Amino acid sequence: MSLTNLIKNSMKYPLTDKKKLLTLGIIVTITSIISTIINYIILSTAYHINYEELAASTNITTVQELTNIIQTQIPTNTWIIIGILTLIYFIISIYIFGYQLNVMKNATEENYIIPEFNKPIEKLINGLKGIIVYIVYLIIPTIIISTASIIGGTIGTILIVIGSILLIYASLISLMAIVHMAANNNKINYAFQFKEINKIIKDISWIRYIGTIIILALIFLIISLAAELIISIISSGIAVLTHQFIIAIIIQTIIISLIIEPYIELFLNYGVGSLYNETISKQYDVDEEYLI
Repeated sequence: MSLTNLIKNSMKYPLTDKKKLLTLGIIVTITSIISTIINYIILSTAYHINYEELAASTNITTVQELTNIIQTQIPTNTWIIIGILTLIYFIISIYIFGYQLNVMKNATEENYIIPEFNKPIEKLINGLKGIIVYIVYLIIPTIIISTASIIGGTIGTILIVIGSILLIYASLISLMAIVHMAANNNKINYAFQFKEINKIIKDISWIRYIGTIIILALIFLIISLAAELIISIISSGIAVLTHQFIIAIIIQTIIISLIIEPYIELFLNYGVGSLYNETISKQYDVDEEYLI
């Protein structure tokens, strides 16, 4: 498959079943609503704090101290509500991640069908596996960068450079590790077959692998920015006509979560999964159409 066909198939894929696309959109919208409610509760509490009184009674010198004070102003019952909403948010997000792994698996098998929204426990477990894989691959470069920011100076700068290089490399490897796991019935041990994963990328070719990811990311940015611009113009017009800016914000959030985000998720995951199939193609002579 040429790069052009890979992109075309990935862009068409989310539209093959509009009902499932909408279902995914509803699930994504629920997470957006929960996130908005949590932010509203925290910001609303922060807005009603008497900062002049606090400044007179306490010695606030840093942003962290102010943040800690704001947290203490939130009632215990409210924290319980925030905790429950946050838990629900993470459970749904993990389910979505597990669903994305199913999309990748279908792509590796050249299956053009959008997965069903069944077996929620299985998807939750698979989503957790995916999170563990990312944590394992990214933890070392993250620790190096965090340590560098604390040390500072020349040594800190050198560590940041080293950590950043490792982070980029680990991100590229972990992405293929996730796809390799998805292609093998989500067995987590496949995600840590480091030599096999490196071989898969070499079979694709690092240039083609990185180039395809960059192109997928650029398309993602173009779709996101174009959609947000159009929706912002429409929602702004509604806000001017109704004099209700909150309604415009709600409409904008719902449209993006309901249509744009699920489309992009299906597009990206199917694209990455399709790229995995290049390992099969490398068993034969590579045609010129495979070159970027």
